[in-house]
Amino acid sequence: MIMTNEIVSFLAGFISGVVTNWIAWWILYHRVVPRITFSDSLSRTPLKKSREDKCGYRYKFKIQNLGARNAIDLEMTARLVVKGKETGVWSFVDIPLSPDGSPSYNIPRLLPAKKGGRRRRMTMFLYVNSTDILRDWSAFPRDVRRKAKMGTLRLEELMALGSESKLEICVFCYDELSGSRKLFTSKPYTIDSIKNGPFDPYGMDVLETGVTSAYRESEEERS
Repeated sequence: MIMTNEIVSFLAGFISGVVTNWIAWWILYHRVVPRITFSDSLSRTPLKKSREDKCGYRYKFKIQNLGARNAIDLEMTARLVVKGKETGVWSFVDIPLSPDGSPSYNIPRLLPAKKGGRRRRMTMFLYVNSTDILRDWSAFPRDVRRKAKMGTLRLEELMALGSESKLEICVFCYDELSGSRKLFTSKPYTIDSIKNGPFDPYGMDVLETGVTSAYRESEEERS
């Protein structure tokens, strides 16, 4: 009888320990984590033409950390996906986030966002004309490849291709305390997501400079 009680006590303690450890693990890796959010729109602002980029515009998105602690070792990528009108085949291309054409971009730390905190939200740039693949890949129209070679390609021209196109931003990051890593993905940005104007320095919205969308303005310029 004594042995039976000892066994029961041992099993109860073991199960209790396992459950407690599992709850602690779940909280640590699912609740004690960064929470990255993305701007609802992409910003388009005029940019003086350079030797490397002659499109005349700068494209940006914005991220913030709504978690309680720092997000560290962030790795970001931007991918454009286009569905062919006739073939229905999806093609994708990474849009560089740095002028050297690298498909990913790293930052060491993103502080938790606080109301009115300008430096706690980060603006990232999309370098459309820094990717080599657009210049040579036959999956994209000749006009697009020509403009990519000349450095005059605009993001809205890419996002107008195919029967459907979208741009998605991915962010991998670690929580500074738990060390847990998590993937965050933006909503699919479409051509209508491009807005004329800069971002609010203290928020996540684009301060639009006009009612005309970037895409419609681009169409008017070409007509």
